[in-house]
Amino acid sequence: MPRSATLVVPTGGASWVSRLGFHRVVELQPGADLELRGVRVFAAPTSHGDDELARGLSYVVTGDGPSVYLCGDSGYFSGFAELGQRFAPDIALLPIGGFLPRSFRARHMSPLDALYAFEDLRARMFVPIHHGAFAMSYEQLDEPARWLVELAKARGVRDHVLVMAPGQSERFVSRP
Repeated sequence: MPRSATLVVPTGGASWVSRLGFHRVVELQPGADLELRGVRVFAAPTSHGDDELARGLSYVVTGDGPSVYLCGDSGYFSGFAELGQRFAPDIALLPIGGFLPRSFRARHMSPLDALYAFEDLRARMFVPIHHGAFAMSYEQLDEPARWLVELAKARGVRDHVLVMAPGQSERFVSRP
């Protein structure tokens, strides 16, 4: 990323990334937003615990193209439905790994939790993230994606789930 980029981080995050030399680092709290060159970034809460270092944000990004919801670490919670009512983003990037043992689901979604979040968000496309790169918990590396595809087929939404390979890129366009 070019050092001229503006980074948006949760409150308290600027001190962690400012030493990387980016021109501008903006801290947002849940409910706050930033508009820069026609792109709006709205910060929303996640459910990842109350510890100062554990709190995080999710973001809704809107502009000329499709709207995107990017969720960092989060357990499933009612905030997804609230965001769905308000934004109904075109694309939802949702984490699906790090869910075993079951107690981890307070902070990380399973593929089933993420599918519920996708439905609550009223998004039209679901791209799973936070899986398959390295072991984060006790599930096998390929288990989250495999289980998600199985669930999506059973729920009739397989055409709306895009499991991407490492390094794969896609171009999304707005509906006419």
